[in-house]
Amino acid sequence: MQKALCALAASIFLAACGEKTVTAPPTDGIVIGVAHRAFEDADRLSWDRKRARPLATTVWYPSAAPAKKMEEIAFPAENPIFVGGWAAPDAEISVEGRAPLIILSHGTGGSAFQMMWLGRRLAAHGFIVAALDHHGNTAAEAKFDPRGFNMPWERARDVSALIDLMLADPQFGPKIDATKIGGAGFSLGGYTMAALAGARTSLDLFQKFCASPDRDATCEPQGEYPEAGAEFAAMLDKSALQALARRRRQRPARVAADRARRDHGGLVRRRRRPRGGALGRRHRRRRPAARRRRQGRGPAARR
Repeated sequence: MQKALCALAASIFLAACGEKTVTAPPTDGIVIGVAHRAFEDADRLSWDRKRARPLATTVWYPSAAPAKKMEEIAFPAENPIFVGGWAAPDAEISVEGRAPLIILSHGTGGSAFQMMWLGRRLAAHGFIVAALDHHGNTAAEAKFDPRGFNMPWERARDVSALIDLMLADPQFGPKIDATKIGGAGFSLGGYTMAALAGARTSLDLFQKFCASPDRDATCEPQGEYPEAGAEFAAMLDKSALQALARRRRQRPARVAADRARRDHGGLVRRRRRPRGGALGRRHRRRRPAARRRRQGRGPAARR
């Protein structure tokens, strides 16, 4: 149930509460715009390998739109669980010159919408803020994928791709200061940003930690998707079996090729390395005559 609510809350068009709101409209005169982008990383495939990797993104930014255009973004409307705050959907961006860009990364099983509390606050201070849904590890999608939970390094690649996409975006790109780009994350999103900053991580050390008496809750199946570990292991076993099957299918072809080589008198032979090194014996470097005589090998020594 919670997953379904998060998925709807992070959909392309966020629900607004209409006349009934949980919080009062802001009175500070600051207007925040919110926009959505269905970005994709063309260099990587989705987990089902049917399309480019999706990078659904929510952007918050300063706007000069009238304050009355802002709506309270919350879900569900009747009894809100998540309240992101007030923002004007698709309002025109308004910054002086170029603004810094901040990328936000959600935690395990979370969504970009759940980062609005921080994104909106940063936008109110002049930042352009983009939060993305990490494919396979977000409740904004119809279902989780075990690879999204067990291959966290793909999250860092998501952020790198998103930076390029934001800089190339016709609305936001010209307003971004490419020399001032930062990031923040919650939980696994914090790991994502640390990895991008050059943190040294080791899966082997983590596994040793989880096998020690000092293990903690991070070693246990995550409540958002407790089956992720077992399903990922099954995927690895299946991949190993498929690789073995491919090798077995290729083996008859290799055997046939070896047989044909023997039957045809070895027309295709391996090139043997010449004796005496790379140049062969006949091309060895000869010693000077004086040195050969001292060693008793030259003509003078034989006289």
